[in-house]
Amino acid sequence: RERKMLGAQSIRCADHVAFCDMADEVVLLDAKAGLYFGLNAVGATVWQRLQRPATLAELVDVVIAEYDVDHERAGQDVAVLVKELLDRDLIQAA
Repeated sequence: RERKMLGAQSIRCADHVAFCDMADEVVLLDAKAGLYFGLNAVGATVWQRLQRPATLAELVDVVIAEYDVDHERAGQDVAVLVKELLDRDLIQAA
């Protein structure tokens, strides 16, 4: 199903997803699907921020503050990650 990601919409981690920090990555367990997912360091930073509701713009700001990346690149990378997490039902509207 098609989902739209609105910049002002708050999103957060889905209730059915457990996670574990592992060095520079995070491992997610989708309890509904019984699947594991791995996120790299940037993905882990975004996931940690999603423990409480955040907008796409807030996620981009977190990535820019943590990593040496420009706004355009951070925005593109975060948008791709958020779309994938939404498509897999790992995050939800807050």
